Amino acid sequence: MTDKITIVHLDEWGYYSQQLKEIIDSDPSLELVGQFTEGQPAILGCVKSQPDIVLIAPDIIDMTACEFAKAIQQFCPTTQIIMSSWGSELMQETLLAGIRYYLPLPFEKQQTIDTIKTVAQIKRNDSDLLKD
Repeated sequence: MTDKITIVHLDEWGYYSQQLKEIIDSDPSLELVGQFTEGQPAILGCVKSQPDIVLIAPDIIDMTACEFAKAIQQFCPTTQIIMSSWGSELMQETLLAGIRYYLPLPFEKQQTIDTIKTVAQIKRNDSDLLKD
């Protein structure tokens, strides 16, 4: 993979932002292109950067995670969404909204990197199918 995997992070509290940044910065194939604490600015940032991955927390200040996921699907249809959470209380609802991947908190370095790379590869495979 020659292109970097681009990532946007949305976390209402910003609590895990520094930890995630350190994990992403430790792998040269990953690039954090935006960190946000609110949904609307994150959507605009995603539209601008068209990231491979959006990593979100279930609690968003100005909208639900499901509303955010639907907006991303509309404006960034190839972007994949990973939810990070302490538990799976919202899993069924978020799966219906288009969030396909889950990453438990607190972030564990290798698991986070592996999940991002796996999801990015799925995105790239889907994009290649659309080109054919």
